[in-house]
Amino acid sequence: MKAASISVDITPAGTFWMEGYIHPIRKQPATGVHDTPRATLLLLEVEGTRSLFVSIDVCILTAQTTRAMREGLAAGLGVASENIVINSIHSHSCANGFEGAGAMGIPHHARLCRAGHGAGAAGGDGFG
Repeated sequence: MKAASISVDITPAGTFWMEGYIHPIRKQPATGVHDTPRATLLLLEVEGTRSLFVSIDVCILTAQTTRAMREGLAAGLGVASENIVINSIHSHSCANGFEGAGAMGIPHHARLCRAGHGAGAAGGDGFG
């Protein structure tokens, strides 16, 4: 078995709202970051088959978003898309950026794909 992992900061740039706090009572966006939101990737290879687990500190991931992420990560890491598991932690204390417009500042999820390349870069085969 081979294993590699990486965790990257996905703190949004600029103004953002907290998921679960968009309500008429709260009329202002977040004023700062208490705990840095992360995306954590774990790449495993067992008997030549690679699997990737991705955990993202956001409330919601749509099917469209996970499909795009899965395609980019599969192409970059040589992992079959059906062997990629992506989950959100479903925290209502996270920025609400992965629902649609990319408010988290990750156009086309490039930062996650770069993180995947980071997890898979050492030694040329993805594992140090």
